[in-house]
Amino acid sequence: MLKNFPNCNTIVLQQSNQFSMRSILSVSLPKEEKNRIENRAKKYGKTVSAYILYTTKMEESLIQEEELLKMARKAESDYTTGKTKKLNSLADLLS
Repeated sequence: MLKNFPNCNTIVLQQSNQFSMRSILSVSLPKEEKNRIENRAKKYGKTVSAYILYTTKMEESLIQEEELLKMARKAESDYTTGKTKKLNSLADLLS
């Protein structure tokens, strides 16, 4: 649920369900950012609280920068040490 206070750039988020107590998070934002979040939530047919929960869950599913760098370093190392194979087609990958 979104509580909006006139002349205030603060979004107050409330989350509740039958299994947990409600928690409130107050976030102070520049007016433009607050409007952007509210507009994005509306575009996706979500409340501001639901939209922020959705985006944080999506962020958790992304590869973190450190993990991506580790993968890139390993790939570069494999390439320079000859552990890679040149493929001429997708069929070569499957064989």
